[in-house]
Amino acid sequence: MKPNFIHLDYFIASTTTVLLLLGLVFARIEPFYESIFFLVVGSFLLLFLMFLIRDMDNPFGNYENSSSEDVSLNPLEAALSDLQARVAAERLRVSGDLTQDSEPQPG
Repeated sequence: MKPNFIHLDYFIASTTTVLLLLGLVFARIEPFYESIFFLVVGSFLLLFLMFLIRDMDNPFGNYENSSSEDVSLNPLEAALSDLQARVAAERLRVSGDLTQDSEPQPG
């Protein structure tokens, strides 16, 4: 069984983001407009990376009811069931050929 570190990764990324943003808020950068600029740009980049990490964890929103990236898995499920049916039919055909070969031939 593989260990699951995703929750720890989310915690580390969230904590780092919060600490960096708090550092930007309390930093005394002059002039004031530059501090606002750095705060907005830094916040945007860090929060964008947080959302990107979460989206890459579940890119198609499969099991989320509120996801806007819903992708139907019906074609994959249909292909899988078709493949399983073909494999089962082939096994029956091969096992039928083997039993016919083992029967004695008249003549």
